[in-house]
Amino acid sequence: MRERDLLQALAIRLRREGLSDLQVRPGNQRGADLEGRLPHSRRRLFIEAKGVRARGNEQAAMGEALLQILRHYDYDVVCAIAIPHTPTFEGLLRSIMPGLAALGIHGLMVRPPDEVWYIPPQRDFAPEKPTSLLERLDR
Repeated sequence: MRERDLLQALAIRLRREGLSDLQVRPGNQRGADLEGRLPHSRRRLFIEAKGVRARGNEQAAMGEALLQILRHYDYDVVCAIAIPHTPTFEGLLRSIMPGLAALGIHGLMVRPPDEVWYIPPQRDFAPEKPTSLLERLDR
């Protein structure tokens, strides 16, 4: 799943669930790949997405996602990294989840056409397929 397709699937889902002020910035545009305002807490949501690349190298993609989301990191915002739901990307996310958990960064794995798995910021890697993604992100 390419980054553009992953962002489109997430944007459709999050808009349907009530995310306001939604902005999607695919590619090299300045800012988080997906940004919006959560409905209950009114906190900002920043999502950095990485997709499958023509030349592979998922590890470099994950490193870029981590660097980019840390640029937006703040205690007043909700941050997440979104990746395709593939064995390689899942393994990479599993390996860095303890560090992400310490920072309160969420994980999202997307499978076409619109299946989204949520990984809470906790040390145990426990993906779940929530009915409401925003409910899980807006806690």
